[in-house]
Amino acid sequence: MPPGHQNRWYVGQCIYCGVSNTPLSNEHAVPYTLNGTWILEKASCASCATITSRFELNVMRGFLQYARAALKLKTRRTHSNTFPLVIERDGRKETINLSPDEYGAVLMLPDFRIPAYLDKHAHEPGITLVGNTFVRIGGLDKAELKRRYGQCELGFTVSYKPGDLARFFAKVAYSMSVAKAVERSGLREVERLRALSYVLPVILGRDEDLEMWVGSIPPEERPDPNASMYKPETNEIFRIQLDERDGIILARIRLIGQVPTPTYMVVVGRVPPHVAIRTITY
Repeated sequence: MPPGHQNRWYVGQCIYCGVSNTPLSNEHAVPYTLNGTWILEKASCASCATITSRFELNVMRGFLQYARAALKLKTRRTHSNTFPLVIERDGRKETINLSPDEYGAVLMLPDFRIPAYLDKHAHEPGITLVGNTFVRIGGLDKAELKRRYGQCELGFTVSYKPGDLARFFAKVAYSMSVAKAVERSGLREVERLRALSYVLPVILGRDEDLEMWVGSIPPEERPDPNASMYKPETNEIFRIQLDERDGIILARIRLIGQVPTPTYMVVVGRVPPHVAIRTITY
């Protein structure tokens, strides 16, 4: 199959560790459960797939669980049909269950610092959470919820592990960089890209220095919030842009861009010889 045909690229070796003499599975650059259609064929060994699927499942079934169900994204399992909403009436808290249409798509998107590689700020292992951006698309508005359930204070429960989310963004950025390397220069560039990647150790859990390579673009640098990236008719909720800057590959990633959301940045690694990244938007 030709490189890039129908958003599929044949690799034939593990993009993470380089082995080729073992059974290999396909790698979704953007998960199937986010309606991702970009697939690297025969690109992940069982050992590396176990590592990456662990944090990816935590993101899909934890952080994005309710948003995926409310937006009716693809799933290999049945979406939950009840969502918990914490309400407080007469000084007492209780949890009630709403339908997806009542609840809407709820996300608490973390704000990180810009990757330390770019501004050289001092940091500790892991990644620093500096704030949150609350996003809710659809669902009943607050007035209608109060009309149905009485005068109350409402609270949505959203949980996630910032480190898992940062690794997830790094994995997507790296996978798309591999696809572009294959498309532009052939399979020989995959090994070079892997050798020049900065994010592979954090993706594989061998290095905890996430903040060096993953972060958020400051608010003033975010794309125009009026420029919608979420299209209900196509369920497009993921946008990634690859750029080359001063010899390194940078990725900008947004989730659900219909409303103002953080733009995540990943410093993927150095640009391999013969691979022209320039600016590519998926």
